[in-house]
Amino acid sequence: MFAEPISLTVGASTPSLPRTSSADNQGEFRTADGFFRLQISHQYQGTRTRRLIKIQQNKVAADPLLSGRSVPVNAAVHLVVDQPVVGFSAAELKDLVLSLTTLLTASSAAKTVQLVGGES
Repeated sequence: MFAEPISLTVGASTPSLPRTSSADNQGEFRTADGFFRLQISHQYQGTRTRRLIKIQQNKVAADPLLSGRSVPVNAAVHLVVDQPVVGFSAAELKDLVLSLTTLLTASSAAKTVQLVGGES
């Protein structure tokens, strides 16, 4: 079980997310204002296991169609580890996760900027 609260760094913000829900193979953490949500879940399906960690940010933004009006919006980022039941150790899977996150965060997160900018 993940220890709580979970502290994140999102830009200049460092929200603290206490656990708000817990069930078999899943947990949820949220800020008191509901602007940040972190979900963790595990699905066991036959010969595959899928592990998900997802962060979602909610905010209110200016409506581009009607001046003076604001609308609620959200964005989310997911990391899914899709693994066979046998054949990969936890250390090998950790190395795969770290290789991807290192690619995305190296050189001032240049690859992340390319990704969110629509490059492939």
